[in-house]
Amino acid sequence: MATNKKHKNEVLLIEPFLERRCYDDFGGIYQVPNTILCLGSFLNERKIHVKIFSMGYETKHKRKFEEKVLRNYLNKNNPKIVGFTSYTELYENVKRLAAIVKNFNPNTKIIIGGHHAMHQPAEVLESGLFDAVFIGEGEKALEEYSRKVFSEESTTNIHGIAFLGDNKKVVINPARPRLRGEEIPTPDYTLLPKELVKHSNKWLLTTRGCPYACSFCSSNAQYRRKVITRPLSSVKEEIENLAKKYGTKELMITDSTFQSRRDFKEFMEILKELNMKYGIEYTAQTRADNVVNKPEQLKIMKASGVTSLTIGAESASQKVLDAMNKMSSYDYVPKALSLIKIVGLEAGTYWLIGHPGSSRIEEEKTKKAIQDLLERNLSDHYEVKLFLPFPGTRSSKDCRISWLDFNFSNFKFDTKTPV
Repeated sequence: MATNKKHKNEVLLIEPFLERRCYDDFGGIYQVPNTILCLGSFLNERKIHVKIFSMGYETKHKRKFEEKVLRNYLNKNNPKIVGFTSYTELYENVKRLAAIVKNFNPNTKIIIGGHHAMHQPAEVLESGLFDAVFIGEGEKALEEYSRKVFSEESTTNIHGIAFLGDNKKVVINPARPRLRGEEIPTPDYTLLPKELVKHSNKWLLTTRGCPYACSFCSSNAQYRRKVITRPLSSVKEEIENLAKKYGTKELMITDSTFQSRRDFKEFMEILKELNMKYGIEYTAQTRADNVVNKPEQLKIMKASGVTSLTIGAESASQKVLDAMNKMSSYDYVPKALSLIKIVGLEAGTYWLIGHPGSSRIEEEKTKKAIQDLLERNLSDHYEVKLFLPFPGTRSSKDCRISWLDFNFSNFKFDTKTPV
């Protein structure tokens, strides 16, 4: 039943969750909602009232509690704006939650950002559930949007958003410039429940973007092979805050390429200082060719508290690697793993199967390569993922040309039935 209760000048940001069976693969670990935490931190710094909802935490990953938890919050607070982040695998869940919000109060502004929405704005807007899609980095656009909604001004001229015009046609406004490194907010973890932060698997993102253009990744569509680097003072503040307030002892650095910072040595000095002071250890991911071409960095990493490096191998077939635009050779992989192991770090690999251009013969090469690396004790762990043509990737465009099914509601996104 809809409410007539007066709106509160508040932005509610929600991160949905996948079905419980997907989380069981990883032991049911919670994740800090990094994307909406950055947005919320930016708004909070500018005195805009914001609430962050990790739906997985709020419901303990129980779908049956979802509507009750959301309705209870809406009934108590009735925020004027409700925003969602949308990875493709979350989009069906986002639509269900957005329908709950719209049913509760049709006048609430419902907005959405994230990889799926920004690359498929027409599909998202034509669902009739969303007032605006945020395209690209959302911090500044969301600040402007919030202020205009709160003061009941028009939002149609805001750069970085898409919406349905009066004629119900999709309007995509001009893009906003990317944030400079010093404009990227330091995550404010006080916006999250303390227990969520304490018991989450925590990720540290010190850069945005990637200097490469792999066909299966959407980063290039947004950042055009540019890397935006957060100031070291901001990174240090975040790590120190996690150590002091939440007792964090392990962080996964999720930069697309760990070695992409130009101030790499200074970065390592900070990690080393905080490792010695708080006992924090770090895991990270990188490329095999970067390891081989910069082997001197491995000892520096080891001395700084890095305990594990995982490299994106993707495939043992050069034919497939070329189709992925990986711009590298599989020959680098065993060399890189050997160097990682020599300095005493744990080594891991990521693999991607089913990419266009592959075949059973090519995938057998990858299978044998994984077995070989394990038998030689070069890889301590590995992760294999099935290729999906996510929106915004070059592979997505290639697959659309081939008229493949792009109704993502038909995709299951779990390990037993991924497609």
